Parts: sequence; C-alpha cells; structure tokens
Amino acid sequence: MKKALAFTTSLLAATPAMAKTGHVIQVHHGLDCVAFALLEDADAVCGASNVFLSNGTVNGTCLATVPWYGIGTGQGVGQSELLPAQLPFFIAGTSAIDTAFQEMQAVFGAEDVQSGEGFSVPSAENSVLAGPASAIGFDPGGSLTCKNIDAATGTHTVTGIQNINTPPGPNQ
Repeated sequence: MKKALAFTTSLLAATPAMAKTGHVIQVHHGLDCVAFALLEDADAVCGASNVFLSNGTVNGTCLATVPWYGIGTGQGVGQSELLPAQLPFFIAGTSAIDTAFQEMQAVFGAEDVQSGEGFSVPSAENSVLAGPASAIGFDPGGSLTCKNIDAATGTHTVTGIQNINTPPGPNQ
C-alpha cells in the first residue's frame, strides 16, 4: 500500500512550470534558425498601443527592439548538423512554435471580425480567447546566432529555447 501511495503521489507531484510563456506574434523560418517574438515582450518593450500598426500588422520598429527566441536548424554558420537524436526536438519545437502562432492569428481574426461587426471584445472574453490554448511555454537556454531577417546583411542573436510546450503546461 505504501508503494502504491508513493507512486500515486509521484504522479501528482507538481512539475516545474515553463520558465517563459507567451503568445507568438511573429515567426521567421530561416536557413539557420526558426525564431519568434512574443506579444507579452512587445507589450512590455513597446507599449500595448505600439505593437500593431493601424492596418493590423505587427509594427516592425517594435519587433526590432523586442527579444527574439528560437531553435537552430543545424544549417547556419557555426552550427553543427542536427544529429538523429536532435530531430524529434527540432520537429516538435517547430510544430509548437507554428501552432502557437497560428492559434494567436486565429484569435486576432476572431477579434477583428467581432470588432468589424461593431461589437467590443470584453477583457474577460479576450483573456479566454488569448488564454493558455494559444500560448507557448519554454525554458530559455543559451544564445543562438541567426542570419538577419528580411535580406538584411549580418547576423543577430536570439535566445535559444528548450523544453517547449504548447499549450504551455509542463505535462504535455
């Protein structure tokens, strides 16, 4: 009985939450990295009213100042080719990033339709729509060097990630 109780307790024990969670508002699939930016970082750095332009697109000036996160593809300068053992994380990580981005785009689309029809989006409704189901969770790791986005020359540094989940619960 004691062993069964200990086993059950170990299953129910809290697993540490992901260190960082947020909603993906921009993704870049490059040759050397899959990088993304979070709405929460953009709100904090740029101010909520400066994240999006009047036409609904993400403000590029804002994105240039927020932290970016990413995973390496094993193809860039200084990166080693991914080993077969690394492929499951790469595939799962890319899928999680893209899923979180698509879920957030769906939320923005639903809110745009509702606003376009003349209805407001109450904060309670927004917190449900933009809740954990459309978020991503991960543990930040070391830095990762990626080529610049949009044909700009040079490279930039993003924070490498690990232990990624979408939704951001620790037990996916």
